[in-house]
Amino acid sequence: MAIFEPAVMKQILGVTCSILKKNFYYEDESLSFFLNEFTANLGQELTDFEMFANESVVADLHNDKMARFYFTCYFVSAHLREFFIHRLHFSEQELNAFESVLPKYTGERYEKQQPKHQGTYNRKFFK
Repeated sequence: MAIFEPAVMKQILGVTCSILKKNFYYEDESLSFFLNEFTANLGQELTDFEMFANESVVADLHNDKMARFYFTCYFVSAHLREFFIHRLHFSEQELNAFESVLPKYTGERYEKQQPKHQGTYNRKFFK
């Protein structure tokens, strides 16, 4: 059993490639380069992690599907950000643009929780 969920990584990279293609106008050649470089880099990082991580952590990842799911999400996301900055040379503005369109592709909504207005219509006059 692996410590990584390939299906989760495939979904994350699919969304990433869609954003890069539709919003950053990457060509298919560039996306192919990105995927090859990123997966090679990620593979090496995973090997290093497995070699140097605490044995109990690795055992938990082997045995617990939800732990593998969360680990994969975190590991891929963290390495995507690093790859964007150091290999694709994204600026802070481009990183923010990428993050701002992400909910459109994932279906998640990031609504700010507005504090309840403490106006007079919220007060109880009669207790």
